[in-house]
Amino acid sequence: MPIGAYDAIDRLATEHANRKYGGSIESEFGTKKCIGFFESDALHDLASKVTRSKSRAR
Repeated sequence: MPIGAYDAIDRLATEHANRKYGGSIESEFGTKKCIGFFESDALHDLASKVTRSKSRAR
């Protein structure tokens, strides 16, 4: 996998980790942030792009 892919994933993960959520309890909502990142269209699109370019390189 190209090093740029790791950088892009790191930026995307940081963006999701820095999101602010509010609720009826005081919390950082870490689990919600992780699930949101895992299910995000942005992560799906990036993973698809990286795996497509990897399969073309073969």
